Amino acid sequence: MFEWSGEVDQIDRWEEKLSANQTEINRLYAEQAELVGRLDPHQIAWASGDRNVTDWLSSVPDISHQTARRLRTLAYATDSQIKTELGKGALSMDRAALLVELSQTGLSPAECLSLSPDYSLGKLHGMLEKRRRVSGEDSRTQYSDRYLVI
Repeated sequence: MFEWSGEVDQIDRWEEKLSANQTEINRLYAEQAELVGRLDPHQIAWASGDRNVTDWLSSVPDISHQTARRLRTLAYATDSQIKTELGKGALSMDRAALLVELSQTGLSPAECLSLSPDYSLGKLHGMLEKRRRVSGEDSRTQYSDRYLVI
């Protein structure tokens, strides 16, 4: 039989450090979302030749388009409860952005926060897709926003 004697304590410390790091990362994402909300009205994206702040975030801070979109969602979130929880490090940026999007479909922020611990990110995505209504205008806008650069 294999003995884990001293390694168990080390593994516990690594897990604690990993959780502490993620909490700090979540706090930094909240700060970044706040900065995006302050920068976007100054049209920094257009000044650098990008179509919107999401494209600018993908190029200047060099983050993925998906992360940039989520930061933009958080920057314009009107609900302070979700943003506060992200700022405390209690929610991940992915979860917070999904909760903001769910609150925009008609759920109250309190309902979203109460649902959050019970569901995985995949389940929250599924809930969002079921609640999201796409109008003809939305569909046309999405289509017209596509473009090809050669």
